[in-house]
Amino acid sequence: MTHVPFASAVIAPHVLRYLHLVAAERGHDLGPDLLRAGLVREALASSQMRVSYRQGAAVIAGAIEALGDPLLGLAVGRRQHAASWGVLGLALMTADDLLTGILVGLRYQQAAGALVQWHTEPSGGHGMALVATMRDSAPDPGLEQFMVDEAFSSVIAVARDAIGPDVCPREVHVRHQAPPSPSAGAAYAEAFGVVPRFGRGANRLVLSSRQLRQAPLRRDPWVHAEAVSAIEAAAPIDRERHELVHALEVSVAQALPRVLAIEEQARSLKVSQRTLRRRLAAFGTTYEGIVDGAREIAVRQLLIASTAPLDEIAHAVGFSDARTLRRAVIRWTGSPPSALRRPAARSLIMH
Repeated sequence: MTHVPFASAVIAPHVLRYLHLVAAERGHDLGPDLLRAGLVREALASSQMRVSYRQGAAVIAGAIEALGDPLLGLAVGRRQHAASWGVLGLALMTADDLLTGILVGLRYQQAAGALVQWHTEPSGGHGMALVATMRDSAPDPGLEQFMVDEAFSSVIAVARDAIGPDVCPREVHVRHQAPPSPSAGAAYAEAFGVVPRFGRGANRLVLSSRQLRQAPLRRDPWVHAEAVSAIEAAAPIDRERHELVHALEVSVAQALPRVLAIEEQARSLKVSQRTLRRRLAAFGTTYEGIVDGAREIAVRQLLIASTAPLDEIAHAVGFSDARTLRRAVIRWTGSPPSALRRPAARSLIMH
């Protein structure tokens, strides 16, 4: 079995914290969605909590279905401010200029809770484009729209909080199409400062050189250095979290269809089962959640890349039969296995 790294719980849960807030204001309880993803509501308040892309995507998909708002990502992103990102937000608020803050954010983007992957590209003169790409190579279109809308609107909201309300990108490109809502154009213009160009080949937020040179209102080199030092001091803990969870994910994935018991994993790591469970709990996850994540990733790959019957896929990941597999896929994605098949594969197989 191949392994995909987006199951590792290494992302700060800032998006889920604000999604929980927005959903509650609209009368939707995010608790069941969190539980299905192996998370609990109370853990969102913990500074040690980390989530995986898989968990974040599962919770977001449930909220999108329940709330039915194509502009939900904008609402979640706009509710954030510099302090929302913790110590990293403090580093951004006290940097010499917006460019310095952006570079710090890129270096520690998981601490900012980024569910997309960020990089920069030059853009005309001395301007710069922030480019957001998806961690999943075949993302659900609704999820991609939410994540990109949230990412761009939160970056702009944080920059405006740190620098001033006149922060406005030169242009914004997004891969998704314009939502059908009649208020969509005005909502995007208010969140971004400009109406994005929809249906483009990449998700790009372009900033001018003048914007990049703007200094935060609370610029303070000493505090900035202290904040960056604090982020770097926390890095070994994040590395330990990543290394332990990643090692278990790889071990589980390689052993499938046999599901390794936690006792076996503890012995191989030379710790007690109790110690292993305690360490995983401190990192915001469980062994059962890791097993579930490894199975989900393997199933997604097999459904997308092959025309194998469901019984064969079920046995390949340690499920007893196709019925059990179907239930798991619906729990993970809200849709039956047929929805994950590529069109070419879907026409060749009977479910």
